[in-house]
Amino acid sequence: MARAVSGVLAGFQYIDAAVEAIKALRAQGRTDFTVYSAAPNHEIEEALGPTSSPVRLFTLIGALTGRLAGSAMTRWWSTDWPLLAPRTPFPPLPPPLRPPIGHCVPPPPGTRLRLERSTPTPGPEEDQIGFTVEEMANFGERVLRDIGLTSNFARLVMFMGHGSFCLNNPHKSAYDCGACGGSAGGPNARAMAQILNDPRVRSRLNARGIIIPAETVFGGGAHNT
Repeated sequence: MARAVSGVLAGFQYIDAAVEAIKALRAQGRTDFTVYSAAPNHEIEEALGPTSSPVRLFTLIGALTGRLAGSAMTRWWSTDWPLLAPRTPFPPLPPPLRPPIGHCVPPPPGTRLRLERSTPTPGPEEDQIGFTVEEMANFGERVLRDIGLTSNFARLVMFMGHGSFCLNNPHKSAYDCGACGGSAGGPNARAMAQILNDPRVRSRLNARGIIIPAETVFGGGAHNT
């Protein structure tokens, strides 16, 4: 059985009359009343006076908690998250979130370019594709000297190729890298990063006066132009 509540119920046809009634009640010190309106009205809100709402406090607490938690997670992951190269320096998901999400969305397969040739002479056959270690050292030296990067290496050095993604465009190759024969330059950037990360290539470059620190990592990427 519903509990009976004693009180006065009033309805007003005009906003002005409702505002005057609210002001009269507040002048008498009455605050134990509730006002309902079909739509928000600033005059009624002003007559009711300022009210304390917990929403502002909840918003402040949520903002401070998110800020502190975000800073703490960033510092934690920066110390427990080693630099990944040459494929990508910034994985799409932080390590704590990878196991649960990885079961739902499988990651793309990891790939590695096959650059080294096992036969002394190049050719079209399977084992004749690629370069010898000496040839790769020559390529690496030429690139580093041409761009003037022979000392003061940063911890992470990125090579960026460029290319374009479009559909049904007969002139697509014109938007890609001209130095790559009208193809995208991303694979070339990855190839150069893989060459300069090879310790055998670095040993040969060291003998030629280009000393790359052991902590330096080269990465290859692509810019969609």
